[in-house]
Amino acid sequence: MSDDFDDSGIPEDLDERIQEEVDDYVGDVYPELDPENRPQSSGCLLIVALPTLLLWFMR
Repeated sequence: MSDDFDDSGIPEDLDERIQEEVDDYVGDVYPELDPENRPQSSGCLLIVALPTLLLWFMR
């Protein structure tokens, strides 16, 4: 038996494909960990902007 490993049958992008599959699975099982499903920061702007607009329209 040889200690040399012949990797000629393994695709070059195998690591990338495995990582994409893991990311997809984790995103499905734990949606809060999926970076694509995280809320954007525009909510903070709305919290500040709405009272300001209300005050401006009431003057």
